Amino acid sequence: MVGFYAFNASKQITKSFEGEKKHFRSITTSATELSSYVKRTEGHLMLYLALHRKTDKQKFSERVASLYEQISILDSQVRNPEARSTLDKIKLSAGEILPLGNALIDSHDRAIEKTGGFDIEKHQETVIKLHNAISATREFAVTLADIKIRLQDNIILAVMANAKRLQFNILIVIIGGVVFASFIGYLLFKMVNNLKKEVSIRRQAEKTLQESEKKYRLLVNTIP
Repeated sequence: MVGFYAFNASKQITKSFEGEKKHFRSITTSATELSSYVKRTEGHLMLYLALHRKTDKQKFSERVASLYEQISILDSQVRNPEARSTLDKIKLSAGEILPLGNALIDSHDRAIEKTGGFDIEKHQETVIKLHNAISATREFAVTLADIKIRLQDNIILAVMANAKRLQFNILIVIIGGVVFASFIGYLLFKMVNNLKKEVSIRRQAEKTLQESEKKYRLLVNTIP
């Protein structure tokens, strides 16, 4: 019974821990990927504005798409209120990246078509807004990862506490079982002793009766 209880409880704790661990690992990975995609998004955009390479323009669009994909994954998995609040801030700041980036790309393409060059200083305000949106998104992504790591640590502590309670419960059950078994053993010992005494008394009585019968027969035989 103790073994079954311990196995079942341990299985439930392990299943719960593994499920939470997988959940947190998925969210932390997405938050980390999100921070990485934001950084690369800004890098490719700046390279396109400076070097006019079409590959960087294409990669900017791809990185933005990957960025929003990670946000969508997080949106479907994050349940903690504090983490949800941080995710809402990520969605708000990240929502500015594509419009601002496209505005810079359109201005760049028109300038290249007309003059063959692009003066980024003329678009300083838009560049700063984009940079601030990207920085905020990265900062909130790191914050989200930190929140999930802290929650995971709390889950680990809770699992350890449950394991200690399980250990204590098993110890109590074992002690109770030992006490019960000792009590039953004592009762059996008393019953066996009483039975031995009763058997001994009956045997003694039977022996006494046999001796009495023998004396009686000898007495009867001596009568003429």
